[in-house]
Amino acid sequence: MHRPTRSNPQFRRTTLTDLDAVYALITEAANWLKSRNSTQWAFFLTGEGKNLIRRRIETAETYLVLDAHSQPIATFTIQWDDEKIWGQRGLDSKAGYVHGLAVSRRAAGNGLGIQMLDWSSKLIAEKSRPLVRLDCMADNEPLCNYYRRAGFIDAGTYDVVRIGSWERLFVQLFERSIGPATSIEKGNSNV
Repeated sequence: MHRPTRSNPQFRRTTLTDLDAVYALITEAANWLKSRNSTQWAFFLTGEGKNLIRRRIETAETYLVLDAHSQPIATFTIQWDDEKIWGQRGLDSKAGYVHGLAVSRRAAGNGLGIQMLDWSSKLIAEKSRPLVRLDCMADNEPLCNYYRRAGFIDAGTYDVVRIGSWERLFVQLFERSIGPATSIEKGNSNV
């Protein structure tokens, strides 16, 4: 099986014609989390979850990451505000918000997640915003630690987030300043 390297992914903004590819990556990640007894992305396994992905493609900036053979291997979305999860801070125009970061299992373990966060940071910086923000379930300690190792700092918790009929409890908020050099530029590929 072809395992992409860090040097060859292509980033492409999606359109609605990419909905099935984005949904396949998200549901692969949701099912993987479910197999590890996590309910973090269970919502995406519902019709409401697919509709949220559709809305993100229509109203935010959703991207596909393609391997050297132009096959989708990852996805993420950047939003320019996020009042639903971040409250008033989500409207302060200081950040871009990364959501739905998912890497196909066949591409996992190659530093692609960090590369996606760094690429997102560059896009956010182009909009003159000094922060990248994201969130995950506070009880997903491996993911929280991954974000901390990637230079994100804890920015609080949000106790209840309702998205459709799905409810998440204890969401951990993270943010990272966008500095002059990202971890890729500094050669930090071990995160």
